[in-house]
Amino acid sequence: MSKYKVIVNPTSGRGYGDEAIPQIERLLSEYNLDFDLVRTERPWHTAELAQEATTAGYDVVVAVGGDGTANKVLNGLMQAKRVGESARGTCNGYRVRRPTITQPSLMISIMNGQRMGGGFFMAPDGKPDDGMLDLCIAREVSRARIFGLVLHFMRGTQATQEPIKMGQAREIVVTAIKGALPAHADGETLCTDGQRLEMELLPGQIEIIYQPPEAI
Repeated sequence: MSKYKVIVNPTSGRGYGDEAIPQIERLLSEYNLDFDLVRTERPWHTAELAQEATTAGYDVVVAVGGDGTANKVLNGLMQAKRVGESARGTCNGYRVRRPTITQPSLMISIMNGQRMGGGFFMAPDGKPDDGMLDLCIAREVSRARIFGLVLHFMRGTQATQEPIKMGQAREIVVTAIKGALPAHADGETLCTDGQRLEMELLPGQIEIIYQPPEAI
């Protein structure tokens, strides 16, 4: 029988996560599932619990909360995977020549899907399972021009506009030539004064259990 680790963020949904725990425990017990449920207690505790669950031999890790909870669970699972791979040995490294864009930029968006923030089609052709990151770069423009571009981002037509560059890659490096580099991942702050970000897409690393849309 599979073992389930259920990680609940009790503060998610303004406390709804904590209120939902009795119902979660009842439903899992009704299906005779072997599970342990634990509440997060501090920032990034979620990632620690996910990593510990993997090394402890749990078959399924369940995230109960919002996007931030899911983000941290995935970080914990990937950290556990990285530690396991490091323990098995080393791998060869190769230097790859990458195309470079150098310009004053208003925004750099790196996507593995189409939407950001619900209503903005940052990558209208993005697919989460094509093995590629989608890149959208907006060079610096006037404030008035920004408002004009917003409508194109909502419609997914920004590629038709001169200040916008679109592209795809498996690996992307962003470097701040001048000033700082603030960055977030789906609303989770990565840094506020970074200088260099390196991103790489690792396809098929984690098996996801989800409810198909037709079953809803």
